[in-house]
Amino acid sequence: MSIKGKLLEELNKREGKPVSGQQLADALGVSRNAVWKAIHALIQEGYPVASAGNRGYFLTDSSDLLSASVIRSWLPESCRSLKLKVYREVDSTNREAARLLSAGETGELLLVSDTQTAGRGHNGSSFPSPANKGIYCSFLLHAGLRPDQLENVFSGTAVAVLRAFSALQLPPLSIRGTDEFYLERKKTGGILCEANSSDLESGLFDRLIIGIGLYLSLTTADGKKMCGRNRLIAEIASQVRQINYTDPKAFLREYNAAREP
Repeated sequence: MSIKGKLLEELNKREGKPVSGQQLADALGVSRNAVWKAIHALIQEGYPVASAGNRGYFLTDSSDLLSASVIRSWLPESCRSLKLKVYREVDSTNREAARLLSAGETGELLLVSDTQTAGRGHNGSSFPSPANKGIYCSFLLHAGLRPDQLENVFSGTAVAVLRAFSALQLPPLSIRGTDEFYLERKKTGGILCEANSSDLESGLFDRLIIGIGLYLSLTTADGKKMCGRNRLIAEIASQVRQINYTDPKAFLREYNAAREP
């Protein structure tokens, strides 16, 4: 990882508390001059790094730029093998995942974009994806599911998102239909799943593309930040990786309890 990436991780761990250039240099094993150059490079790239005079540097709460390094810093050890790509703009994270799969991608992958120019919802509907306003991500995962198990992907992924919100003490979501999220009776997102099979002999779907879109505010009515997008994405990733889509008994009760009539 680059010095810039390591700096973002260190600053992220401080949760807005200033840290001196010398402390950063000691933590990273580099010179203070290297830290200074990396800090200024991050600022020029638009990252929300600010200076608190003699107290050092910190990440501000006023900006919530997506960062692969910051997302990865929040991932548990069990998810560190997950490949991660962050885009400023893409037509659709699901389409990008499909392109990567067609190009020969064999690993498990999380794609995140700040905005989508052609975001998709269920049944071909468009999905609004304004910049800096939500979370738009897709997972490319190994599966091994029978056709009759594909419906588990929607319910299992929905539960993963619900668990992420609960773990971060965010307002609880409810579910309508099969795949739509609601917050205080207002639609706030959904799930789009696509399956791929390259082994016709077994009849199993061996790869899944799971898209999750959420457009919501992560601040309270008085402007207090509840959670950053990077941390929420990491928590969703952690929860998704824990779901066993072949065992719906492990999540169907939670799914049904969150569904609105």
